[in-house]
Amino acid sequence: MHTRIDLLLRAPIPVAGVAPALHSFQTDDGLTLSLAHYNPKPCDNSILLAHGATTASTMFTMPEHENIVSFLFDQGYTDVWCADWRISSSLPYLRQGSNWTLDDLILFDAPATVRELRRHIGENRLFVISHCFSAISFAAALAAGLVEISGLLCNSVSLVTTLPPVAKAKLMALPDLIRHFFGGAYMPIDIDEVGMLSRPGMMMALAGLTRRKCTNSASHAINFLWGGDVDTIYLHENLHPVTHDRVGELFGPVPYCYWDHLRKVVLAGVMVRFNDDDPIYEALPENYFQAAANIATPMLLFSGGDNRCWGHAQKTCYEMLTEAYPHLDVSYAEIPGYGHNDLFMGKHAALDVFPTLTDFMKQVKN
Repeated sequence: MHTRIDLLLRAPIPVAGVAPALHSFQTDDGLTLSLAHYNPKPCDNSILLAHGATTASTMFTMPEHENIVSFLFDQGYTDVWCADWRISSSLPYLRQGSNWTLDDLILFDAPATVRELRRHIGENRLFVISHCFSAISFAAALAAGLVEISGLLCNSVSLVTTLPPVAKAKLMALPDLIRHFFGGAYMPIDIDEVGMLSRPGMMMALAGLTRRKCTNSASHAINFLWGGDVDTIYLHENLHPVTHDRVGELFGPVPYCYWDHLRKVVLAGVMVRFNDDDPIYEALPENYFQAAANIATPMLLFSGGDNRCWGHAQKTCYEMLTEAYPHLDVSYAEIPGYGHNDLFMGKHAALDVFPTLTDFMKQVKN
């Protein structure tokens, strides 16, 4: 069992001259996760930033543009925490042949993170700004009654899990082909890790043949694996050139372990439990969307207007939630000209995206 913070493959960097304090903590299934705490001065509103699959907390602290941590500081939110979960490229678990699903993020990672935060922040208001798999996990954890927070902000996806047609078709067919052809436990995205003549390297080269406007092999790989478009994960025009050059650093390898759960929830159209026969997961509802009737936490669902990864999943979720459970405090915001990861990683996100998030939190506070 790992117990030390030196599990981190990349050390968190200072933001606006503020060096983070690092905290490690344990999940109930025995993994060590990490929190980076940015706290230039006391504040009674704490913010947790939770990353998506195969990225890391570094997506929130990028120095090449105004990042969300520095933006929050400027808005008076000076108690900011950045999590690294088992899905983080800054932790070693993506390469270790793990067998986790989204159920594990919901049952173990989300509650353990909130428990650890409460040890430090006490009764502070706690807002969670979550991206992709973390957004699914926190929305589902709220539905399951596993966490108590003051507000949840979810990017791109939450309890409705639909994909654009090409991405859905690839998800149905590609995982089994990749597992059979490449073997191992994960798909690398950095060609320098595997070499051009390896099977993954040849796949990246093949993916690049259809992506003429981009010459970054890691960008080819991550967009190919998640969809059918060069802009599946982010709209290229929204990225700073430095960001695009280091995509292979910002994203990690893609493990096979969660694909079967993702297929199940995409076929269901809503977030459902994967582990129906394992008693460990009996605390989780079979259908998280149906359990959402119990959510008492204000939620903001937001997405890019040109999201080619999850399509219109968030807008559909908002419409379905408000129709099925009109008592819920849920709102929806669509950011024109943005896709998926560029809502945080985009060079102008501080102008175009982040004010929507702080406006929501201010409304909840009042």
